[in-house]
Amino acid sequence: GHLRRAERGGVNGGGLGGNAGATIICAVSGVLMACWSPLNAFAMRTAPDGTCDGCLAPLGSSFLFTSAVLLTSPATCACLMRWPLVGSPTTFATYAKLSPRDHALGWLGGAIWAVGTVSNLLSGSKLGLALSYAIGQA
Repeated sequence: GHLRRAERGGVNGGGLGGNAGATIICAVSGVLMACWSPLNAFAMRTAPDGTCDGCLAPLGSSFLFTSAVLLTSPATCACLMRWPLVGSPTTFATYAKLSPRDHALGWLGGAIWAVGTVSNLLSGSKLGLALSYAIGQA
């Protein structure tokens, strides 16, 4: 089955160009993720005396980031359902039929991720964003 197709390099069931397409998508996503921390640090920078004239506070940064995720997720999910990186295409209707437990696990994972991100941003104002980000990725 599925494992044998993976060993032959044919995991993708009609998605984004097979393994090469998935690798490109993952590489581009990694580059985009790598841009977040320096851009966030730039947005949250303060004056040498610690004042903040027009910069984002950690919770403001988290709010904007979460808003962007909420706005872009429907289109991203629709694309990944139509052209999956692995497996066969699916629909929102199939997603809606998942058990409440499956949906709860997704919400729990998102909540854990959000707490980690906010903790990272809050500690970054004390430790420095580069160190805080590195610890958060460990």
